[in-house]
Amino acid sequence: MEHMKMCTSMAHPGEGCVEPMGTNNLSAVVSTKDGVQAQFGNDVTYHWMVPPGRHTYRVKVAPNQLNLAALTTLHYATAHLHPYGESLELYDLATSRSVLKIQAEDFHDKVGVMHMGEFQSASGIVVGPAHQYELRAEYNNTTSKDVDAMAILYLYLLENDFHYPPKSGMLAKR
Repeated sequence: MEHMKMCTSMAHPGEGCVEPMGTNNLSAVVSTKDGVQAQFGNDVTYHWMVPPGRHTYRVKVAPNQLNLAALTTLHYATAHLHPYGESLELYDLATSRSVLKIQAEDFHDKVGVMHMGEFQSASGIVVGPAHQYELRAEYNNTTSKDVDAMAILYLYLLENDFHYPPKSGMLAKR
């Protein structure tokens, strides 16, 4: 991992970038080895190499990744993909339907991600612990060599105990 650099901004610099990963437990120690985080299992990586051509990478979302205790709603999402990454999709295996798909657009005159899409909804999309989800990353490596890849989906969910406007005393609890 010494050859990898940490991302220091919201830019998508591509090769050499490793997004710092964390957990909801700020005191948890998160260790990585070859792009694998122990709390998600040894077969889940956030960093890999893509050979030339089109490829779809799929991985089931572990329950401890979403950590959903009850039905809730998803209101905002964006992603982090490296160059040659075209999209990252959250797919519901229980309903055989796409929950959302974030599209990326690379620069046309140089290597790099020009624009990362996002999802926004005031009403939200219902997600819950009874469903099994899968991440689907689409890459199209147009070079003649293997390229560095990453796919991270950032989801913003409604907290189950959140009320607006806040009930009396709720702000003091937060």
